[in-house]
Amino acid sequence: MTLNFKASNVTDGGMHTFEVGDQKVLVIRDGDDFHAFDALCPHAGADLGEGVRCGSRIVCPWHHATFHAGDGSLIEPPALEGLKQYRVQRDGESLSVDLDEEIKPPTPRPNHQDHHTVIVGGGASGFMAAQTLRNGGYAGEITMLSAENRAPYDRTALSKAYLIGKKPADKLALGGPDWARENKIGLRGGVKVTRLDREGRKVHLDGDS
Repeated sequence: MTLNFKASNVTDGGMHTFEVGDQKVLVIRDGDDFHAFDALCPHAGADLGEGVRCGSRIVCPWHHATFHAGDGSLIEPPALEGLKQYRVQRDGESLSVDLDEEIKPPTPRPNHQDHHTVIVGGGASGFMAAQTLRNGGYAGEITMLSAENRAPYDRTALSKAYLIGKKPADKLALGGPDWARENKIGLRGGVKVTRLDREGRKVHLDGDS
C-alpha cells in the first residue's frame, strides 16, 4: 500500500495521521524534512497524531510514552519498543510513503563484552534496563534477579486486561515468552536480594552465609 499526500497537508513543526486502508500512518514535518511512522502507540494502540509534538519528542496521548520524531526510537516507557518507520519519497509538493518499504534501525556495534551487569528486580524497570542495554549493543553478561519465579510480565495488564478476560496469560510476558533466552539474559527467579556490597562489587541474596 502507498500513502500519497501534499506537503501542505502537514504543518511545519507538526504531525498528522493519515489512514491507508485499515492502517494509520503518522507523518512528521520539520521544514522540508518529512518522516513517516506507524501511528499507533505500541503500548496500547493510541493514535499518536492525537498526542503532543514537543520539539524532537512525540508524546502518546494516553500513557505518555515518548518517541523520537526523527527516527521513531523509544525515549520513555511505558512503551517497550520504538515505532516502525517508512521511507518518504518527494516530488515537488507531492509526497508518498510505501508501506512495504520499512527503514530498519542500524545495528549497533557490540561493546563491553568483558562486563557483567546484575539487575535487581524482574519488573518493567528491570526489563527495560536489560532491553536498553542489548539494544545499545551491550554484549556483556546480564543477570536479572527476581523474587518471583517468572520472567518479567506486564503487571498493570493484570487488572486492566487479564482479570476481565481481555488478555490471555500467555500475552502478559514483556518481550514475549522467550525474551530472556533470545537476549541472553541470565534470569534467576525466586531469589531475594538482601544487601549490595558496592566496594566488593557483590550482591548478597537471602540465605547467603
